[in-house]
Amino acid sequence: NPIVSEAVNTGTLEEKAAVIEALASRKDLGDEILAKFAEDGDIRLRLAAAKSLPRDGRLAFLLKLSEDEDYEVRRLAAISLGAFGKSNKKEAVSGVMKRLGDPELLLRNEAEKILVGNQIGEEYLKEIQGKYLNSDSSMASSIVVLGDLKFTAASQDIHKILIEKNNDEIKRRALMALGRLEYFPSAKDAAKSAGSAN
Repeated sequence: NPIVSEAVNTGTLEEKAAVIEALASRKDLGDEILAKFAEDGDIRLRLAAAKSLPRDGRLAFLLKLSEDEDYEVRRLAAISLGAFGKSNKKEAVSGVMKRLGDPELLLRNEAEKILVGNQIGEEYLKEIQGKYLNSDSSMASSIVVLGDLKFTAASQDIHKILIEKNNDEIKRRALMALGRLEYFPSAKDAAKSAGSAN
């Protein structure tokens, strides 16, 4: 389309952003143009590209944007990756899982909601248990996902975290997760742990 080409190549920043947003909202074209602007130095253009609807041709640049230096670009890209939904596209799910350890609390919470909402499968839950649960940056969010999705194989690991970690938020999340997992030996240990903190 000559009008799109002109706006993309010589248009103002506002015109480029408008074209990107229009293409991002379509599932049938624009992948190459969106990928180009996903690497642009202007945050407004990266933000517009990060809002893209899910499509295989967009996965690579959405993954890259999910690692962007800007929080809002990472957040929008994670939401777009999450929109791949129940297809459980491995790369998309892995991109969202990485956000469990994001420096921004709101993005970690967003990643939790996306993964739980998409009811990710056992292979991903095992990866969270093995790779993210024992990392300080992603521990709290991992506990929530594993508990909400009732991944009972992680019960003992979460129980161990409850006993060993001296962090009220981690303990709160661990207790809630263990309740969802119906792992009841934790009540006595939690009382013992809480008593030793006083």
